Amino acid sequence: MLIIAQYGINKQMILFKIGKKNREEAISKAIETINGGGIVVARADTSYAILSRPDSTVARRALSKIKTARGNKQYALFVDDPSYITRNVRSSHREMVEKLLPGCVSVVIDKNVSAMRYIDNDTINTIVQGSGQLTATSANPSGKEPARNLGMLTEFFANTDALVLYEGVVPKQLSSTIIDVSGEDIEILRQGAVKIDVA
Repeated sequence: MLIIAQYGINKQMILFKIGKKNREEAISKAIETINGGGIVVARADTSYAILSRPDSTVARRALSKIKTARGNKQYALFVDDPSYITRNVRSSHREMVEKLLPGCVSVVIDKNVSAMRYIDNDTINTIVQGSGQLTATSANPSGKEPARNLGMLTEFFANTDALVLYEGVVPKQLSSTIIDVSGEDIEILRQGAVKIDVA
């Protein structure tokens, strides 16, 4: 575990470079941090992601300082079981959604609820199991590219209280595709890493 801080700034980023020996400790610390209202940065599928409890006022404040141009847009939610998404999808769309999961897809099942994501990532899924559904957003300040390597993570989070779990470089790629399956017709809200044709 490394602690990185910029001179003259009290906040400290805690960095775990995850390996076989410290994996359990790192994930345990991440769950503790999130359940205490903190934010964790971990490797996802398209980039690193910021994880936090959606019901934490402290975490929301921390996120708003990083995502200054976010406005009132909702963050996605990571879940640890694809059936949580598929069982809430109308039957006419269920087969398609089942085929897309796990994957680089965010699914809107209700326009009043955040899009949901289930990805093939043991670290994130274990954290979700220990914390419940988690707010998920790309790990970058507004206006910057999502963090994909250690240099970017250090640049973006050195002066924050984030706990960063580093698991190698994420190749540059498009963001997740966002689909809305809340109505009779499937809508593509953002074409991303997964190309979907609903015509």
